[in-house]
Amino acid sequence: MSAVLELLANYLVHSSVLLCSAWLVERSGVVRSVAGRELLWRAALLAGLVTASAPLLLPPGSGAFGSMGGRQAAGALSPEPSKGVVVGATPRQVSGSVSASANREEGVGTVSLSQGDRSLPAMPPRLQLEMPRVVAEFAGWLALAWFAVALVGIFRILHELSRRRAEVARLQPCRDVRVVACVAKLSAAHGLSAPRIVEDPESGSPTANPGWVLTLPAWSLRDGFSPPLEATLAHELGHLARRDPTWRCVAAALCAIFWFQPLNRLAARRLGALAELGADGWAISATGNRHALAQSLFRCAQELVPGRELSLAVPMVGNASVLHRIERILEERQMKTALKLRHWLGLAAVAFGALVILPVIVVTGATAKHGTLIETGRGTFGERHLKADINDNGLHLAAEIRGDVTFNQAETDIESLGRGGEAWIEQTINGVARRIEFVRDGNRIARNYEVNGRAQPLDAAGRAWVAAAIPTLIRESAFDADARVARIHSRSGVDGVLIETARIQGHFARRTYLQALASLGALDAAQFDRALGLTRSIESDFERRSVLATFVETQTLVPSQQVSLLRVVAALRSDFEKRSVLEVLAPRLADEPEVAAQWVAVLATMKSDFERREAVVAVAKGSAGSRALRAAAISAIPAMGSDFEKRSALTEYASHAARAPALALAYVAATRSIDSDFERRESLLGLLDEGSVDARLAGAILESVDEMQSDFEKRAVLVQTAARMPADPALIERYRAVARGMGDYERAQAEKGLDRFAG
Repeated sequence: MSAVLELLANYLVHSSVLLCSAWLVERSGVVRSVAGRELLWRAALLAGLVTASAPLLLPPGSGAFGSMGGRQAAGALSPEPSKGVVVGATPRQVSGSVSASANREEGVGTVSLSQGDRSLPAMPPRLQLEMPRVVAEFAGWLALAWFAVALVGIFRILHELSRRRAEVARLQPCRDVRVVACVAKLSAAHGLSAPRIVEDPESGSPTANPGWVLTLPAWSLRDGFSPPLEATLAHELGHLARRDPTWRCVAAALCAIFWFQPLNRLAARRLGALAELGADGWAISATGNRHALAQSLFRCAQELVPGRELSLAVPMVGNASVLHRIERILEERQMKTALKLRHWLGLAAVAFGALVILPVIVVTGATAKHGTLIETGRGTFGERHLKADINDNGLHLAAEIRGDVTFNQAETDIESLGRGGEAWIEQTINGVARRIEFVRDGNRIARNYEVNGRAQPLDAAGRAWVAAAIPTLIRESAFDADARVARIHSRSGVDGVLIETARIQGHFARRTYLQALASLGALDAAQFDRALGLTRSIESDFERRSVLATFVETQTLVPSQQVSLLRVVAALRSDFEKRSVLEVLAPRLADEPEVAAQWVAVLATMKSDFERREAVVAVAKGSAGSRALRAAAISAIPAMGSDFEKRSALTEYASHAARAPALALAYVAATRSIDSDFERRESLLGLLDEGSVDARLAGAILESVDEMQSDFEKRAVLVQTAARMPADPALIERYRAVARGMGDYERAQAEKGLDRFAG
């Protein structure tokens, strides 16, 4: 169903471009003739369906548009991995395959893809538009809704055709021999078979009908045969000669099937209007009497019955303005309606441009961009199970492995399968769908190979495809990652693992490889910088956070490395992920000014007060020697917006501040950023509860209390301050000055706290 929805979305985009272009071209006056404009609108109406379904119409693997650009071969080293994939998008690949070379030292391969002596062209770079995720999630229901509405529309058209044919079949043939003779003469002159002519007493206008039938209203025969009637007959015969009823049915069908494209109805109206002008020109050419045709149109307009328009038949007074048509008919210049060579050449140029450019614009489901679905686990009897569905910019690789599997040393083929083991891989590249199944057959492995659903022997192209697909699968699915990283590490060291990790495009797999590498031992400075660079290229915050946390837990980071890691943390978008790394790093943070400054810089990028508070608290709970970091953390607290979070963070530092005078002063300074008197009181009491305070700290506390508005909250802090401050006359006088502005009761209670200094 998602493929159907993608086809419809591509049609909507392509047809919109084509129909809007046709409208602009017509409005600009570049194409003036009726025939040219009609050809333009017909091409625009039909071409969207062709370009949107071009991959389905082209022969498999033809690469018709490959000259526009190339794509990276599978397995080739990619120093700058592509972005925009959440989990495991595959490296970009080119179509076809013949030869593969493997680097046995590192266990990875690079692939050269060709077919015989002729290189297959690569897919072009594309403007890839992604459906909204909610649309992709409901693709099945939306496709069913489209089908239901389209089915109703087609049924209505078929019903209208059937009803009209039945109505026409019941009408009496025209008995006017002059009318029949005139139509026969005009038909013979233009190499046409004479249509059936019937009289319709309920119709208000002569009409050309599907089935090669002309209907004439009663009023047109009332005055006998005349030049206007001859012009009328020529006009309607012109509709039949031009196949206008058929085109009207085609336009109606497209409007019904692609009902979500309103521009189709615009195109149908324009084609209807141009059909009338074209039939007018045909009638003038056939009769040579433009004045008679103008009189006929005027009479038809007078006799037209409102509300009885036929959607699939072509009445003489149709979509085009009658006055506009009469003006054109009476013009002295000839109405040219025949197609010229320049029209066909122009159409060929436009068609070529559309077929080259529009297929580059592709609408895909959300899963096509957002990468891979990887499922791993163990079966009932402990057997290993891997299921992978990898997507990247139109490239699709799906695979499933059950049971124990052993790959060859170059990792380009399956060497053995455990009992009951099986594996399959399938991939579509440039319209070529390949699938291979590995099944244990006694002591050997049977390989069942298919191309576009047809079984065939595993030829050189198939073997090269397998040699490219297996490393991609192993790499992007993180299959047996720990063991594979250990094997590469034993052969090529840390550098070999880093090179292989750089080839991985998927975030999940890259995270898994980096974590496995970190767990193998210490990295030197250069290796850590390279690993950190690969981590920075991971766009998923969760995956990047997981790698950073592993680095912190497994590596002994010097201050400069901690600064580098903190810079990567600052680039995370999620405050939760930032806080998670900061919490792991907090006990290990070096008590250095540059580390503290970078830690504060990370904190400044966080918008959530809760996450910021948790990160600040983590430092408070760290090692006892981190005074510079704690001072930096306290200084960052005023930047929070929530008074509750400020107080919650500060009280965690109360015990540390009580043992460090400079930290205590920073603590009290931070309380002055708290607007809530209750929260400020709790913060100050948290510090006072830790023990005595010196004169300088007590003075700072009194300054903070003096800014409070609530006498109750002031009194509570003043009483505790009086109980712990030294007997300093200047300090006592400052205390009394703060209490002096309070109400009598609260002031008396505060003054009572000074009684300890009375004796």
